[in-house]
Order: sequence, then C-alpha cells, then structure tokens
Amino acid sequence: MTTKAIKHWGKRIILFPLLALLFSIPAGAQWQNLFLNITNFRDICTFNLNETVTLAPKLGSGCQYGDIYRKKVSQNTALFIEQNRAYLYLRYPYKIKNSSQLFLFHTRLNSINGNNNKDRTAVNGTIIGNGFDQLLMWSGTSGADLIGFRGRYASFQNKSEISIKTYPVSTDYNLNKFFLNWLQPTFGENIDVDIPTRLIEIGVWGSTPVRNHNRLRLLVNHLQFNSMFQFNYTNTSNSISLNGNRRLDLPVSIRQNQISLTLLRPDKSLNQFDITLLRTTLQYSTDNHPPAFTDFVSLGEGAFSHHGISASLDYISGRHQFNGGLSASTYSGDFSINTPVLGLYLGILPIAHEAEGNISKSYSLSQKIVWSGHYKIRETAMTLALDYIHARYYFNVNGEAQLEFGLFSAPIDYPIQLDANIFDINGHIRQRFQRFSLIYSIRQIIPLIKRVDDSPIRFIEKIPDRRVHHYGGQTHTINIEYLFN
Repeated sequence: MTTKAIKHWGKRIILFPLLALLFSIPAGAQWQNLFLNITNFRDICTFNLNETVTLAPKLGSGCQYGDIYRKKVSQNTALFIEQNRAYLYLRYPYKIKNSSQLFLFHTRLNSINGNNNKDRTAVNGTIIGNGFDQLLMWSGTSGADLIGFRGRYASFQNKSEISIKTYPVSTDYNLNKFFLNWLQPTFGENIDVDIPTRLIEIGVWGSTPVRNHNRLRLLVNHLQFNSMFQFNYTNTSNSISLNGNRRLDLPVSIRQNQISLTLLRPDKSLNQFDITLLRTTLQYSTDNHPPAFTDFVSLGEGAFSHHGISASLDYISGRHQFNGGLSASTYSGDFSINTPVLGLYLGILPIAHEAEGNISKSYSLSQKIVWSGHYKIRETAMTLALDYIHARYYFNVNGEAQLEFGLFSAPIDYPIQLDANIFDINGHIRQRFQRFSLIYSIRQIIPLIKRVDDSPIRFIEKIPDRRVHHYGGQTHTINIEYLFN
C-alpha cells in the first residue's frame, strides 16, 4: 500500500505531532528524566535516616527555563518547544516525643509552548499548555526503624492547533480513488486538540538496621495518569449524515508499579546496592461520537506492557561519587486502528479501512555510569555530574491492513533496532549568605539515537539542499532558600 510519495509525506509529518503528544502529558513536565525512566533507572526521591534526624528547616522558591527542542533550517528556527516553571517548597523537621520526623511540601507551576509554523512540512501546529504539580513527603523514626510516605498529584491542560497543508497522494490510481482522496474532506485542513491530563503517584518506604551498621530499605511506588486527547475537526464528505463538526476522543491510561530493595552502607565506600522491579502498562481506546448509525463508534484500541529489572551500586571516594547500573526490559502489545467511514462510493457504498498489529519478542538492554564531584570554597559549594546511558532496543513489529475495494497491502513483519547513547551534564553552584542561599543549576542532555537494523521502514529521510541542525535538551534553574537556623 505504501508508495514512495506516501513515505515522504509520513517522514515530513511525523516529528512535530509526536513531540507535541510527548510533552502534552505529565511526563513532559519531567522531560529531563525521560531517558532515566525508559531505561529502568528512575530515581524516586525519599528521605533516609540521617536526613530525617539532621536536616534543618528551610523555605525556597525558584524558576526554571527549559529549552526542550529546537530545529533550525538554514539558520532559521523552524520548530521549537520550550517550558517554564515556577515553584515553592518547604522542608520542616520536628519531633513527637522520641520520634524525629521530616515534612516536605513542593508545589510547581508549569507552562509549555511550541510550534513548527516556519517549517516546510505537510503539517504545521502549535502547542500551548499549563498546569500544576504538587508533591508531599513525610518520614519518621520509630526507634531504629524509619518509615516514609510520598504523594504526588498533577493536573495539566494543553491545547494544540494542527494545520494540514497537504495530504498524501500516491502513484497508485485505485489507492487515491478509494482511500487517500477521501482524507481531506473527512478531516478537513484544521484540527483542534484538547488534552486534559491527571496524574496520581503514591509511594511508601521503610528501612531497618541489619548487621554491621547497614540498613535495608524497601520502597513500593505506584503511578498512574490518564490523558484524554480530544480531536475536533469538520467533516465535508459526500455523506450528509456525517457532515459538520466532529469529535474523536482518544483516552490513554498508563499504570506503573515499582518495587526497590536497597542495601545502605553509610560507613563504607561501596555504600549502596539497589535492585528494582518495574511493570508498566499502557492502554488506549477511541470514541468516534458517530452522528449516525452509518459510522463506527470505535476506531481502534490497544494495550501494551513493559516489564523491567535494574541493578545499581554507589561508590564514594572523598569528594567523588560513582554510580553504575545494568537493566533489562521486555515489551509486548496489541493494537488495532480503523478509519471512520470516509464517504460513500457511488453514493451508497461506505468506504473504510482498518489495520491491526502487535509487538512481540521485544526487549532492551541498558547500562549506566555516573560520576559526580563535590567541591567547597568557604561559603561557595559546587557540584559537577556527568551521566552516560547506553541502551539497545530490539522491537519486532507485525501488522496487516484490511483494505476494501480490492486494495492490497503487504503485511509488515520487520525488526526495528535502536542504539541510544545519552549524555547528561549537570552543574550546580550554591552561594551562602548567612541564612540565605542562592543556587544556580544548568543541565544539558545530549541524546544520540540511531537505527541499526536493515528494515525498510524508515521515519526520517534527509532532504537534499536543506541544512538542518538540532538543538535543545538544556535547562537553567535559579533558586533562593532561607534557612531557619
């Protein structure tokens, strides 16, 4: 079914919509940690025993600018996505009888903005969104034991306006006649997308002493979020009963469960060893809101799962800290998709097509190594960290289209292999002024991802005579803190 003309259209259309979808969900508010999450190295913040007993109360606020992604063509910005944050946090230790307790509240406002209106693509669009993200943490001692709780709630409301300048065409006459020519009157040239999202995360942890001053900590964490992608468009096909303003809902639900067992050795150079198990599921469905019985209620559904395991250890030597880890994951899933009724051929025969597929026997292997150095000169403290993650992904994608009116589509059964090298550079400087501290942080993420298979399925193709450069992955943060004592 796919001809060269359609391939080129797909390669030109795919980038901005995918980026817009990625950063329209709460994961987008934590985009700096995206690569840690997908390689099973997600680091969940907790309090340990020493922090619970010794940390001083403080109040802080700050702002952050994130240059997520920019694409320049011949020195002109063709696409950009940026994020701004403002946040306030309070850390407060207290005692109840012989129990030391520590409380933290962190609230954050997020906004995201981007467009590719100056890019020469088949699809242009904008994305604007805002929301809030709140985190509550508590830990307390009970004798030599420690227990803790964390709860997080986030809400985001994003909007995207998509303008389709050209639809795909084919050199196959019948493919145009019974499929591609019907897309423009069905979906129109402009699509508005509303994306409300809610996130809830709950975690508990506890640690207890074991022999030789070591401690054993168990963490259980559950995360879930639900997004509703609402596509609004105008149908002008030759079926009057399907005409007018139309809406397609695509609810997406993600659930993630994590269990981590950690051996803490506070007095040793090799001071921490961690094993983590992860299970993530993603499900989506569709509601086409048909205006008449001649159209479909559902345009497809899918379910995907991910199981992962990781092991990591920390080593401290003077001012230097090292962390290394290994992880492995498996992936599986099934999906189906079908078009709405695109119109009526000869005024009586409904035109619609569908496809289904699955991901099976898919897996990934990842490695991580981290170095950080801590330095202090009088009232100035500085931290520098270098992270490197390597991951290799092996996906087996199988799919088959079921086309009407004699159209033919070859089944898809190709391996897709990705090799990812992620570099993460952090700089952090703190200047103390009696009870106030001023902190500046900079972070640069450099992802290098390439295809290493010989599959004929390709998503990106270089266009001659176009000098394209990619930038982004950088954040700048400024904080001010007040220490109560």
